[in-house]
Amino acid sequence: MKWLAASRAVLCLAGLWCPSLAWADDEASEAPVEQSETGATGHERHGEDLRWIPSLAVAVDLQMETDDANVTSFFESGGAIRPPASGTRDFLSGIPRFDGELLTPAAPWAGSPRLLAHAGWQWGWLAFKEDRAVAKEGNPGNLDVPPIPPPPGTVTGPAGTVNGQGSVLNLEIKDAWYAGLGAAFLVPVAGIQLRLKPSIDYYREYTSLSGEMHNVGCRPFGANDARCVRRLPPTGVDTLVTQSVSAAQDETFDALGPRLGVEYDLLEARGFAMSLFADGYTYWILGDRKVEFSGQSPCKPAFNLPDTTCVADFSFRKDPIVSGASVGVRVSWRGLEIR
Repeated sequence: MKWLAASRAVLCLAGLWCPSLAWADDEASEAPVEQSETGATGHERHGEDLRWIPSLAVAVDLQMETDDANVTSFFESGGAIRPPASGTRDFLSGIPRFDGELLTPAAPWAGSPRLLAHAGWQWGWLAFKEDRAVAKEGNPGNLDVPPIPPPPGTVTGPAGTVNGQGSVLNLEIKDAWYAGLGAAFLVPVAGIQLRLKPSIDYYREYTSLSGEMHNVGCRPFGANDARCVRRLPPTGVDTLVTQSVSAAQDETFDALGPRLGVEYDLLEARGFAMSLFADGYTYWILGDRKVEFSGQSPCKPAFNLPDTTCVADFSFRKDPIVSGASVGVRVSWRGLEIR
């Protein structure tokens, strides 16, 4: 008849049917005597052991991964624009997490084992973020091109003196969620009861990748001379040209792996309990970890050359393992008994 009790639990939690509920309250007078059961192993179940325990938790995840990326840029008519950029970065992110959990009634065995189901959400918008450049060369950003002074003024100088030139590929973890099944065991340690929670989780991460490339070109006046000569017409011509490309792509990564949590009850009152917990997890990415995308824009290689197209190719490879650890607070309701 265990399947019948479980069906009643699901219907009750969904608000559809609750034929008989016993609400555990320290001051309740309707149930002066708690029910108890004795399993085949001789372990007696009573009170809290017979209850389903739903809970909500808030935590901070410290998540670690190592990713690598490459950026190349070139003219469609031929020739490179910027030097290639490549890099490997170790990322440590602090991400707020919210989750819910449901524990079944305890089995009549040592450790009072329960089955558990849980699901959580990592809110990337509130993450403690750092510089997210995976691959970078130069100082990419808004090109700081100085204005041309009025006649007869002349601006000359190497193209490399213009700030904002370079290329970069940035990573941002937007959000992630997980769901898993496992068990919970009571383990006595140094006179206190700890709850051990191993589980297997399915994990999905939403990632945003963005890349940009900015460059300045001039008409060379000699084999090793890339000076820009800038005079306002009609006395001269502006030899400086700019080349910029940007692109972005959102990607989803799925993973599977174990999680292990340890929990300690701080206090309990009126059917509610508050506990501290810590857990750690290791997930293995499923499927292809490589992402490639590109951007392009019309441009000139130099002021006296025909128009062409500037192209930037971006390549990202995600770490095969996503691992992390977290600490948090859980509030559980221990007052629902389904007979």
